Amino acid sequence: MSAKDFMLVLRHAAYLTIENLRQPMYVISTVIFPSLFFWFFGIPNAPDQDGLAMLTMSFSAFGVLSVVLFQFGIGIATDRESTWYSYIRVLPGPKGLHISSRVLSGFVFAILSVVGVFATAHFFGSLEFKSFNWSQTLLILALGSIPFSCFGLLLGMVVSGRSATPVLNLVYLTLSFAGGLWMPPDILPKLVQKISIYLPSRLYGELLWASVLKRPMDSAHAYGLIAYSVGFFVLLCVALAREEDKSFR
Repeated sequence: MSAKDFMLVLRHAAYLTIENLRQPMYVISTVIFPSLFFWFFGIPNAPDQDGLAMLTMSFSAFGVLSVVLFQFGIGIATDRESTWYSYIRVLPGPKGLHISSRVLSGFVFAILSVVGVFATAHFFGSLEFKSFNWSQTLLILALGSIPFSCFGLLLGMVVSGRSATPVLNLVYLTLSFAGGLWMPPDILPKLVQKISIYLPSRLYGELLWASVLKRPMDSAHAYGLIAYSVGFFVLLCVALAREEDKSFR
């Protein structure tokens, strides 16, 4: 990608960010809601500093999921049914402009969501961050979001604009609850516990919890997220190729 193409992507991402900031319900649901949910239900149930640190990472992951699934899934599904989307796709410019710019814009909101959760943990839960391995924790937060980003983009390419919201809500809430992001996995219903260990949200959470508690990380969790990333990325490429053949050739 040339410098000119990269600037076009950045400019389009900036416009998408401004557009979403002008939608109060979007900001509330993706940036503010995870912090409020954490404040009301997470902090009161934290038994100690370690428990609060675990819940902080759980709700940070919850916030990342809300951004990448909703912005990518619902955003693209809605865009695909608009004439503006078709117009953008046929303009001379870098291939994948609409996706790469949305990913960059989503990254901005994911950062805001995580910062909100961290601030809530510090000011309302008195969490001390001195023992955090910031480089490792932030790296896991960023890289661990890749499979969910690919999944959100994939859903945005295959569901209709009308069905996107209920479908994404179902996926989002299921992954969050069954993945142990709302409550410790060991107090989930027995059947859910058996399923939970295979979910990407649980793998994501396990890596984050190990990071803040300074426990040895299980490589199986990292390999599991990599496998999900590859699988969703391949399916996304297939969906993009099919749309290209159907609509733009």
